[in-house]
Amino acid sequence: MKTKRTMAGILAAAMVASTMVWTPVFAAGEIGVSAEKVSAKAGDSFTLQVSLSDVPTSGLGGCEFSMAYDSTIVTVTDVQAGTITDTGSDEQQSAFAGEAPSFDCNYETAGIIDVMWATGLTDPTYQIKQDGVFLTITGTVNESAEVGDVSEFKIQAIDRETKPGSDIKNDKVIFVNVDTNGEITSYDTVLSHGSVTVIGDGTTTTTTNSDVTTTTTVTTTSNQGGSIAYGDTNLDGVVDLRDAINMNKYLAGQITWTPDDQSYKNADVNADGTVGEADGTVLINFVINLIDSLPQVGA
Repeated sequence: MKTKRTMAGILAAAMVASTMVWTPVFAAGEIGVSAEKVSAKAGDSFTLQVSLSDVPTSGLGGCEFSMAYDSTIVTVTDVQAGTITDTGSDEQQSAFAGEAPSFDCNYETAGIIDVMWATGLTDPTYQIKQDGVFLTITGTVNESAEVGDVSEFKIQAIDRETKPGSDIKNDKVIFVNVDTNGEITSYDTVLSHGSVTVIGDGTTTTTTNSDVTTTTTVTTTSNQGGSIAYGDTNLDGVVDLRDAINMNKYLAGQITWTPDDQSYKNADVNADGTVGEADGTVLINFVINLIDSLPQVGA
């Protein structure tokens, strides 16, 4: 499974490809996203897995979410894609870039892990279609941590604006499927948070999480015109994974925009007057919170 920590060039990362125009469908079912509850001593390492359950038979083609933890208690040192992301597509050519699938995460900011995964292929065969481990987090318990301290690993939406300058926070954990007809399905999620508990000598307990939070995907109103809303390529009023999908369908020639189209204007996220691969990179960087504003002039 190919993995990278951050974006480098135009990625298939969020490109759950389709050959048709954007046609959203919502709330097709629920996918369980659960993190383990584990324990470790101060100074010791820990491993915490995040798993998916009730993955629809139609498949999971892409997702984005974040995890928040207490960096005064633990330090995250690595995040790796899990076994279910190995869908057999490593040897395939991405519809939009040189590799498929792509797993990208940003944990440069202490206390936050932002995650995005996408198959990058038009063939639904290579989507995730089984339950299991989606990613594995490794780290260490800080030497200063005391016995009984608990760092929750909370699954949540990536902390960014819904669109640049809106002052409205994104509140969506996004899991999607794109079928062969170009319909994008957004699944609801049932979230079970994890934790790392600091223990002393003689204690070796590890348990799973039972706290459940349900999030529901909702339809937003369309922004069909007016002033530039950088990044909102599908004109739904927010900027997220689905806009990256739309951007890369344009870059691959699967859909067309003219310079007068609102989608084209919104897609010019480096403000150079044209829409190209550099804009794709900028948009993905915004989605996974490597940058916090658009446009990125000169990028």
